[in-house]
Amino acid sequence: VRAMRDTFLIVDGNSLMHRAFHALPLMDADGIYTNAIYGFLNMLLKVIKEEDVRYIAVCFDEHGPTFRHTAYPDYKAGRSATPDELRQQFRTIRELLTDIGVKWYTLMGWEADDLLGTAARLANERGLRALGLTGDRDSLQLAGGDTQVILTRKGITESLLLDAQGVFDEYGFTPAQVPDMKGLMGDSSDNIPGIAGIGITSFGESFVLLDENDEPLLPVMLYTDPRGEEQARRLEEKVGRDNLIRITGLTAHPMYSLPKLMWVRENLPEIWEKTGKSKVSGYGKIFSLF
Repeated sequence: VRAMRDTFLIVDGNSLMHRAFHALPLMDADGIYTNAIYGFLNMLLKVIKEEDVRYIAVCFDEHGPTFRHTAYPDYKAGRSATPDELRQQFRTIRELLTDIGVKWYTLMGWEADDLLGTAARLANERGLRALGLTGDRDSLQLAGGDTQVILTRKGITESLLLDAQGVFDEYGFTPAQVPDMKGLMGDSSDNIPGIAGIGITSFGESFVLLDENDEPLLPVMLYTDPRGEEQARRLEEKVGRDNLIRITGLTAHPMYSLPKLMWVRENLPEIWEKTGKSKVSGYGKIFSLF
C-alpha cells in the first residue's frame, strides 16, 4: 500500500504532444488544429484523477541545441522537422496550461526529460511522491524510491505505472541499467549508433560480441541479468577473467565495473572499431568456438 503523501506530477510535454498528435486524426476548430491538444489534455486529466495529484509541472523542449549536441554533434541529425500542424498546437497548449493555472517550464540547452528528472529529484527531497508522465523509456532510469513513471503506450488511453520492480518485471532490466542498455542498443530516433542485434528484448539476456568472422571479440563484452550468473561463471572459465568485461547494473564483485560504450571507445579502440560489424550471439554458439 502506497504511503499517503502529496503527489507531484511532472509531465514531458513534448512526448505527450507527439503521442497525441500521431495517435489521433487531425481535428480542426476554426482553422486551428486541435488533435494534439485534445489528446494531451485527456491524458493529463486522466492521471490527475486516478493518482490524486496535488502539484503539476509540464516541461517542454526549448528550440535550439543542447549540451548533447556539444558532446555529439550528430545528435538527432536527420530527424524530420516537426509538422506545422503540430507546431502551432505547442503554442496553444502552453497558453491553455497558463489559463488553467498549470506551470510549464523550458530551459535553453536542456530537454524536457532533463527537467523532468531534476524536478523529480527535487520533489523527493521535499518529501513528495514524484510521478513522471512520458512516453520516453529513457525516463525509466528515474523509477525507484518515491519516484514512479507512467509510461504512455498505445494511443492516448494505455499506459504503465512503474516503480523500480515494475521496470524489471516488464523489461528485464533495472532502472540503473537503462544507461547501459541505451548505450549498447543506441537510439535511431536520436541518431545514436548502437550494436546490431541488441534491443529491448535482448538486453535482459546474456550475450557476447562476435566479429564479422564469428570470432569472439577479446576482451569479451558480456551482459548478464541476475538470472545468468551460472552462465557468466562458465564463460569466465572459458575466456579467462582478464579477458572479460562484465556489463551489469547489479555489480556483486568489485572487479566488475560498469563500463559504457564510451569507455570502450576510449580504452579499447581496437574493439570499438570492430563493433560496427559485430553481431550478438548466445552462449551456445560462443561455447562452441572454444
